[in-house]
Amino acid sequence: MAYTFTWETKGVYKYFSGVLTAAEYHRSQVELTGDARFDSTRYVINDFSAIERFVITPEEAEYMAAYSQGPHMANPTLRVCFITTAPSVLALISGSRDISIFKLEAFPTLAAARESLSQGRKPVMASA
Repeated sequence: MAYTFTWETKGVYKYFSGVLTAAEYHRSQVELTGDARFDSTRYVINDFSAIERFVITPEEAEYMAAYSQGPHMANPTLRVCFITTAPSVLALISGSRDISIFKLEAFPTLAAARESLSQGRKPVMASA
């Protein structure tokens, strides 16, 4: 498995490593949104800092962004954060922003994401 879940007081930390496929990432979405705690979850941090590469097509990214419409009805205030500096992943996040009903935020470090979550600050897109 290329990811682990850690449930926190107000959210979920998902740590991904190795070669991450679209199917594995989508499985993590289904696992999160299917959990009874999802409705009260305030954030999800998708930490991609240890992935070697993300194997995903633009069509798969579009499907996953569209998938979020159902869960959004149960939890419309969820913040979705990504930790990455990889240009290809940042491009996917940027391209999915128009499709995803959730606000997608990218941060260069876990510390930056946690600071933003604790202070309600807006994200700064990482750059390569």
